[in-house]
Amino acid sequence: MNQPPQQPEQLGTFRDSINLANGLMNLFLISCTGVAATFYPFLRTQFGIRYFGLIQLAGLPISWLFAVSTCQPDTIWPFTYFTYAFLMALFIQKFSTGKAIRKGYFHSRYNGYPLVCRYLNVSERNAKIFVEPFIVGAIGIAVLIFTQHPFGAFMIVGGVAMLLDIAHMIDFQRRKAMEIRDQEILNQSLSHELERMR
Repeated sequence: MNQPPQQPEQLGTFRDSINLANGLMNLFLISCTGVAATFYPFLRTQFGIRYFGLIQLAGLPISWLFAVSTCQPDTIWPFTYFTYAFLMALFIQKFSTGKAIRKGYFHSRYNGYPLVCRYLNVSERNAKIFVEPFIVGAIGIAVLIFTQHPFGAFMIVGGVAMLLDIAHMIDFQRRKAMEIRDQEILNQSLSHELERMR
């Protein structure tokens, strides 16, 4: 027996659900990028001059929401010092790499070169995927074990956020590369068709 066609109301509800899911996923990814970016100035150098925008700076209010919800007023000081340290590290990074960026050595939205690559025999990709999230997460676990302070939990969240942020970026770059490759194939096909028509 054939099913009756979906009513416009049903289709609209389905589209609204999809849009809501996409919006929530984008909000989650933005939050991951923001939290991850609060640790990047301590771990990387040579950022793109346009990398630290509103999305990347969203980690600061998120960290304070985390602090207010998990700390007593007299124990919130680690988040205060972390905020000061982040802003200072961000200023140093902007000042020290701005000249190289303006000369065009890096992409303007480049998310930084890992400092661990200078000391360990590891590629930039592996440093961002494995080493950096492990460092932040391991320090967070140590802080949580020895001090029981919520800032350790925030660092663990930061390590996970870094892993999700770089995974999303790799997927984005892969999809962009596929689009460029598809366009190249299409251009070649059109060129052959044009030659045939001549």
